[in-house]
Formats: sequence, C-alpha cells, structure tokens
Amino acid sequence: MALSTPSVYVLVVLAAALWGASPVLLKRALNRGARPRQAVLVALAVDTALVSTAHVIVHGSDALRALLTADLRVLSLFVLTGALGTGLGRLIGLIGLERLGASVYSAALSVRPVFATVLGVTVLGEPVTPVRVAGVGILVVGLLVIERARSHGGGERGGWHRRDLVLPFVAAATYAASRTLRRAGLHVGDVDVFAAVATNELAGLFVLAAVLGGSSGTDVFTPPRESVASLVGSGCCIAIGMVAVFGALAAPAGRVVVVDPLVATVPLFTVGFAAHFLDTERITGRIVLGTLVVVAGAALVVR
Repeated sequence: MALSTPSVYVLVVLAAALWGASPVLLKRALNRGARPRQAVLVALAVDTALVSTAHVIVHGSDALRALLTADLRVLSLFVLTGALGTGLGRLIGLIGLERLGASVYSAALSVRPVFATVLGVTVLGEPVTPVRVAGVGILVVGLLVIERARSHGGGERGGWHRRDLVLPFVAAATYAASRTLRRAGLHVGDVDVFAAVATNELAGLFVLAAVLGGSSGTDVFTPPRESVASLVGSGCCIAIGMVAVFGALAAPAGRVVVVDPLVATVPLFTVGFAAHFLDTERITGRIVLGTLVVVAGAALVVR
C-alpha cells in the first residue's frame, strides 16, 4: 500500500530525530576512548546487521532471491553509494565530529543540500531559482554565526579550528552524491527498499573493513568496552533512520523537495541532545542561532 503524504512526513521526522541522536552517541563513544576508525566500523556493522535482518523479516526465505533477481545495474548504484557515502563519507565525517563536537559538526554537515543542488543543476539540468539562491545565502550566514561562536567557547570545550570545518563539508559532498544516485536507483529499477538499503550498507562496510583493516590491523575492530553501548546505539539510530528515509523516497509522495527540508532539521535535534548528554560540549546562544539559520537556509535550498 502506498504511503500517504502525512506518513512520509512522520517517517522523515523520525529519521531526522534518530540521525540527530547518532552523532551525540558517537561523540560519547569517542570521549570514552574509541577512535574514529573503530567507531565508524562498529556503528556501521550494527547498522548493516539491523538492515539485513529487516530485509530477511520482510522477505523471509525469499530475501536472498530478492537480491539475486534485482536489476544488477541498479544494485550497482547502491554499491557505489554505499562505498562513497556510507563508507568514505562517514569516516571523514567522524573525524570532523571528534574535532568539532556534535553540534558544530551537525550544523556544518547541513551544507549537503547545496552540493545536491549543484549536482542537480550541472548534471540533471535543474533550474536555479531565486529561493535556492536565497537559501544558500542564508545557510552561509548561519555557518558564519557558528564560526564566530568558536571564539566565544561554543562547540567542543577543548576548542576547534576553522580548518576542521572542511571535514563535514567533504562528508556532505559524498552524502549529496550518494542520495542523488539512490533516488535514481529507487525510481529507475524494480528494487525493493530493504534490498537497496542492505546493499548500500554492506558495500560501505566491506569497503571500510578492507581499507581500515589493511592499514590499521585488527585493532580497528576492538574499540574500548566503555564505548560499545554508545556505538551500538548509534548504529541502531542510523539503520532505522536509513530505512525510514528509503521508504519515504520510494513512496509517490516522497519527492526530494518534501524529504530534504525535513531531513535538514537534523542539527536541531543534535543541538538538543548534545545540550543534555554531552558535558564536553558547550551549547551557546550563537550555536543555537547559527543552527536555526543553517536549517532555514538548507530547507530553502531544496525547495
């Protein structure tokens, strides 16, 4: 049965709340001794296991057949998006999270719609509208407000450098490219949502495990015990949010202009969770104001 527009809204807001909690949980794990490469692998392994389990629950004994009979050209898109966004993007982003703190990192990551718009204009020939241009300007203003919060002690209490903002920007670019390809894959070929998500996450996990395992040895698979609960929680948030967004995008009402503005609210949830659960982070008025402006700009960019 096709999802109604209100159901799409509920799914995407749920995903935004869960994705807002995920960086806070990851930061707690980093504060407890986990390193970025350990954190991203454990969280992604949990994420992949949950998505694959959901795939089996939905399809039962036909789960493997659903993967094998899917359009290989379309599935290859999800292999690419998994390696690019789920693998490389998350690792780069996690390094940024460690340096910037959850609130600043999440707000800076909100430039993703700008990259998505650039891709849409240059690759798909989408029009450049005055609203989008205004959204980019507003988003930049929000980022400048957040950057100014740095000199007033906002974000990571140990301090952070302006150059570290490049990390969430790079991660945002990989996420934007991945989401564009995912959207195309879901609507061009006959691919089940769970099969698509499972392929996406498995590809990201295999790429990261191969790269990080080869360069760092088995230590990358053994994070400190104190950090495991937070990493598992983050993986659960990512998995449930991912399935919710894939389901929303696959619905007739799940247009990007509906989904992306709601996903843009993720930093608001992150700021709220960080204020309550991260004692290594200082949420100032400038951080809150900058985040609100960034979210408003990001929402306009995707209209």
